Amino acid sequence: MIQDKVIITGISKGLGRAVAESIPKEKVIGISRTTPKNYTGEYFLINIANYNRVIALFDTLSNYLENKKVALVLCAGTVGINGGILDSPLEDWEKTIKTNLLGNLAVIKSLIPSMIKTGYGRIVFLAGGGAAYAYPKFSGYSLSKVAIVREVENLAEELRDKIEDFSIIALAPGAMETDMLKRVREAGAEVKTTVNISEPVQFINRFLSMEKEEACTLSGKFIHVKDDLNTEPFFNKWLLRRIEK
Repeated sequence: MIQDKVIITGISKGLGRAVAESIPKEKVIGISRTTPKNYTGEYFLINIANYNRVIALFDTLSNYLENKKVALVLCAGTVGINGGILDSPLEDWEKTIKTNLLGNLAVIKSLIPSMIKTGYGRIVFLAGGGAAYAYPKFSGYSLSKVAIVREVENLAEELRDKIEDFSIIALAPGAMETDMLKRVREAGAEVKTTVNISEPVQFINRFLSMEKEEACTLSGKFIHVKDDLNTEPFFNKWLLRRIEK
């Protein structure tokens, strides 16, 4: 792995914890809302829904991260209250969007100056859960994930000429047997297939290990964990836009 530091949000459990444990401990800086049990690596306790606190945290870390090659793996998220616009409060949608989208974006925004300075950056932003199809059981959650896909496309374009070796992807990690999936099932949502958590962990580690040419080809793309990166035509796949005839 070529990064000096890998910053991971949501390390207390689930995919964030699994990714953190797959990377050498000295490289990881974790972000968690709750204390991660039996975790001995470096981490900061912060609720990223308060995105101004996230920005303040990384202001204090700016000298420490200066001149380091940094990767971000943004796993923190909440599924929110189940229901669509007719039967769920907009206040819960606001909380969901502040966590899933804005809090994680605050991490990106804080680290972009460092990435521009070093000419390097890798970002994985999780975007499953209805980002590619209707998901009215958890509409607020689905809306936040759709926004992530478009923001990944926007950032890829915005930073293309500002960071020489840069790639950002929106990753659909598949349905993993986590506490979040348990809540989804309890709400009556259909779960057709699941993946072992090792699959997205291996995918993320492969992405973080990619050299410039391969990684930059994927930048801005919405990728499913089971996609074959060696054969799939990513230039027009999984884009959130109408396909013109």
